[in-house]
Amino acid sequence: FENSRHVRTLVLPKQIESIGTYAFYYCEQLKAVVIGENLTTANNAIVTVGNQAFGTCKNLTSVILGCAVNLAGNYIFSGAEKLTDLVLNPAASITGEYIFQNIPIGFGVNQTDKDYQTASADT
Repeated sequence: FENSRHVRTLVLPKQIESIGTYAFYYCEQLKAVVIGENLTTANNAIVTVGNQAFGTCKNLTSVILGCAVNLAGNYIFSGAEKLTDLVLNPAASITGEYIFQNIPIGFGVNQTDKDYQTASADT
């Protein structure tokens, strides 16, 4: 799907195991990504995300990572200039570098409840 101009919303099921390097890189119309929404760590669902998987998705505004995600790649969301809302499962691990490079000023992660961490540019 790299460089696709037709992908607007991406909803991936719990069966997905990985998102490869450059999988959705520069999908300029992509606005929302949902990976494993409503999953908990009890499901043992671990999704590994590769280098620049969502890099330079300039219109991406919302990301929900509702499963145990390993953000292992570098620059995963780099250049997603409009990303303002991010929901992370607390079981998420971040091992890559520069994952949120060039994200709006004021973007930070807040604990909103016991199940998810939410980040918003409004915080």
